[in-house]
Amino acid sequence: MTASLETSPVGLSSVQAATQFGLVGPNSVEDTPRLSALRLLHRQFESPLVLILAFAAVISLVL
Repeated sequence: MTASLETSPVGLSSVQAATQFGLVGPNSVEDTPRLSALRLLHRQFESPLVLILAFAAVISLVL
């Protein structure tokens, strides 16, 4: 397994790590912008199934 990854059981050497860092970049995840409460509420009702269930709940409350 380590041979296919071109590493050893103790990890990458400093040279290999620097090379990978240069090719791939830092090991990080980009933050996504947070949604406002109104946009989040809007996204909840994009699914037709949710709309049907909400409509059925309103009908049930009325009856």
